[in-house]
Amino acid sequence: MERAENYLMDDIFNSDDLGAGYAQWRPPVHPRIVERIVKRVGSVARALDIGCGTGLSTRALRPLTREAIGMEPYVAMLRWSQSIAPDASFVAGAAEAIPVRSQSMPLLTAAGSLNWADLDRFFPEARRVVTDEGVLVVYDFGQGCDLAGSDALARWNAQFKLRYPSPPCRPVNLQTLSANTPGFTLRDSEEFAVPISIAPDFYLEYAMTETNVEAAVRNGTSKQQIRDWCEQTLAPVFDGEVREVNFRGFIAYLSPEPQ
Repeated sequence: MERAENYLMDDIFNSDDLGAGYAQWRPPVHPRIVERIVKRVGSVARALDIGCGTGLSTRALRPLTREAIGMEPYVAMLRWSQSIAPDASFVAGAAEAIPVRSQSMPLLTAAGSLNWADLDRFFPEARRVVTDEGVLVVYDFGQGCDLAGSDALARWNAQFKLRYPSPPCRPVNLQTLSANTPGFTLRDSEEFAVPISIAPDFYLEYAMTETNVEAAVRNGTSKQQIRDWCEQTLAPVFDGEVREVNFRGFIAYLSPEPQ
């Protein structure tokens, strides 16, 4: 059994292959989450999307704001941003050093990106940037492995991650966000399950965009070998049919504390 050991993964997202995969093969979960956020937050003049990747999460902010700005530290991801979200603006920058004016953003969003950030540096920087009446919305969701009416995809995903381990990160969840968010208070939260109908070919391509695949390739495993294993083992899970897959996650709404 192959394992990806001895990670050198500080720049796991600085990958042309990963950027192309994100741009083309990620299920449309972000818009469904933003539908929930709109009900809680309403509309704002502008919003900054922290760690926007290729811009999928920034594009989804359109119902929330007239001015969506995506921020991403890795050029390989940003190359895709203007084609994915032509109505948005994009800037290179890190969560720990946000390149915008103080008190300039009524809404900050972070979609899964804080798992890779230095939170001790991020939260004070986010507090500097957000307006006093603004809000920081943090959300994340796991790999879609909840197949309606069956545990076959969950069992497959467990084997997938065992064979090709995910790179280490510091998970951010509701417990994290209720315990240590200097400058912010967790105001509200919700958990969700978003159902998406996915064809087997699409799910295969989506699985190949996961960071555990990138980690395994960096550690010497052939990408074709990973694809062949995924294709062979996913076939009996989907049985050639479009299946409904649930993406489960959380949304946290954090209010800035008075300065």
